[in-house]
Amino acid sequence: MRVLALVICLVMVGGLDVIAVDAGSGLHGRRRERQDSDHRGGGAEAEAPGDNLRLPEKIDALMKAGKYRQAQRLARVLLQRRERRFGPDAPEVAGGLQLLGNIDMGMRQFLKAIELYQRALQIREKALGPDDPKTAATLAQLGLAYTEIGSYDKALPLVQRSLNIREKVLGSDAPGTAGSLDILANLKRQTGAHAEALPLAQRALRIREKSLGPEHPRTADTLGLLAMIYQQQGAMDKALPLAEKSLKIKGKELGTTHPETVKSQLILGVIQQGRQDYAKAEVSFQKGQSAGKARRAGLGGLAEVYLSTGRYAQALEALDALPPRARARPQMRAQFFTQKGQALQGLGRRGEAAAAYLQAIVTIEELRARTPGERASFFQAGMIKGYYQSYLALIGLLAEMAPKGEPLPPSFQAYGRDPAAAAFYFAESVKARALLEAMAAKARVGLSKEVPPDLAVKERQLQAKWRALESKWDAVFLPHAGRRQDVEVYRAEQQDLEKQETALLEELRRRAPRYAALYYPRPYKAQDLPLKSGEVLLEYILGDKESYLFRVEPGGRTQIFRLAV
Repeated sequence: MRVLALVICLVMVGGLDVIAVDAGSGLHGRRRERQDSDHRGGGAEAEAPGDNLRLPEKIDALMKAGKYRQAQRLARVLLQRRERRFGPDAPEVAGGLQLLGNIDMGMRQFLKAIELYQRALQIREKALGPDDPKTAATLAQLGLAYTEIGSYDKALPLVQRSLNIREKVLGSDAPGTAGSLDILANLKRQTGAHAEALPLAQRALRIREKSLGPEHPRTADTLGLLAMIYQQQGAMDKALPLAEKSLKIKGKELGTTHPETVKSQLILGVIQQGRQDYAKAEVSFQKGQSAGKARRAGLGGLAEVYLSTGRYAQALEALDALPPRARARPQMRAQFFTQKGQALQGLGRRGEAAAAYLQAIVTIEELRARTPGERASFFQAGMIKGYYQSYLALIGLLAEMAPKGEPLPPSFQAYGRDPAAAAFYFAESVKARALLEAMAAKARVGLSKEVPPDLAVKERQLQAKWRALESKWDAVFLPHAGRRQDVEVYRAEQQDLEKQETALLEELRRRAPRYAALYYPRPYKAQDLPLKSGEVLLEYILGDKESYLFRVEPGGRTQIFRLAV
């Protein structure tokens, strides 16, 4: 019997992303910088002619104290006054919109912030010009807000444009330039491009230490961001002192109970978790759990500690206390369902655990589809741990189910005939597909000629439908009241296009196989492997705690073996 060996090695990297504690998402309301708004908002904007001079100062003080709701109420009053005095399209109004959006970012109300930034950007581009520093500030904030909700394809061009303007107009060493560098580094980090994120964050730190000083809270922001990048790369010894320094600065400058200080505390908790200092991590997460908006992040961190120490019932209790809302960030939903799957698996509830893992993976796949450019490193991104851990957890669970003859849950029928075959599919979903995509980027020239004309027409029509649907996203998801029906219609149209794409792909695989393989790389199902009689496929996947070998015969019969590696 001839054996075909396909090697899929996963290089394990330390834990990833930060619960919901991304550097670059908050707001401080501290010392005002008049030169150009940094990505944290920098407090109330400079007064416009006709402002009540005390109102911006009050807003600034409330923001510095972390009292965002009170600041929000006054910022709305300020905006209304400016609209009445200057008109709805005045630059002063754009400043009020930006301020209100910054407060929403501090409160983690990202969709509301996007609406405000979009309106501010329209005003500033028209009134000030596309290359004005204030236009760049709004571009940066809008890009940051899109990053926070996982819309990386929307965020990237905005942030890059902001950086280009600031470098050209303000200079390469300006604080505003450092703000755009921070946001771009954070975006790269969230998509797993750590090699690109690191030099951006390091450059931002040099600028901030020189222009603002080593003890400034914004310098602390960049220290926290660098700590997370190192943590995701597994360099815990480099990450820990940066996180400790960031927390110390914010505690001194903002106070120990300020939301931004709490976020730095949670970043430290993630690094302590990665170092297996579970007792210290638990204390850090407990501090975050009791801090308002950070409560959800703190509970997610506590759940991770409970899982790491075998306290599965406690983990499940913590997760069930704050289930993700329908509009929750996809990064958080992926983390939540992965953790829930681990807790259920630890309690022996394998069917429920499999369903939870699948919800996590569906969310991760949506995020991956919205990641522009090279995506080979995407699975190294994630919150607390890398997204690849969700796939490995599900593979391990299916490996438990296979020898027991346990049936697959109904939601898994599309991925394989039995637990072993489904596990093979999800193993293919990680490194094999990423490798294919990397190869495809270099080998697509000329392959379009192989597509039959009728299929080429279908493909162009389908691509146009996808673009039309994507253009509706903001109108459907940004409003906050009374639009549930629009969301349902959007989801139904999305599912219909996915079915059309699946049908087109099957036809392309039959009639233009090379084109389909390179333009539409998809995980193989065991039964679809082109194995001849007398051949078997051996494929293995390596994890940090356990590894698996798959043996696939013609027709899709699959066996899975746990390796002592």
